[in-house]
Amino acid sequence: MLYNLSAIIKFSFFYLIGLLVGMKIKPPHIYLICGISFLAGFVLRIAGSYPGRYEPPIIDFATFSISAVLFFLSVFYVTVPLKFGLSLIISLHIIYNLTMIFRACG
Repeated sequence: MLYNLSAIIKFSFFYLIGLLVGMKIKPPHIYLICGISFLAGFVLRIAGSYPGRYEPPIIDFATFSISAVLFFLSVFYVTVPLKFGLSLIISLHIIYNLTMIFRACG
């Protein structure tokens, strides 16, 4: 349970760092970096060599997909506000970890 709570804190920290970096880097580039990172996580989880704790690989793939959609929307159509985009990107991981906390409690 504490491990899931620490994961939520970690993702919240990543969100804040993303917002701070977003002051210097344009949102499409942040979405691209997020997408590449989560794609790498997905590949490592499928290969069985991910260094962190277990999460279903589909979460990383879905997060990669969200990042890719936000990247392409930002590049070609409309700029998605960074606060909303980053919230959407990390929401799956937050929901998964909250689910694991509630499952452990009750």
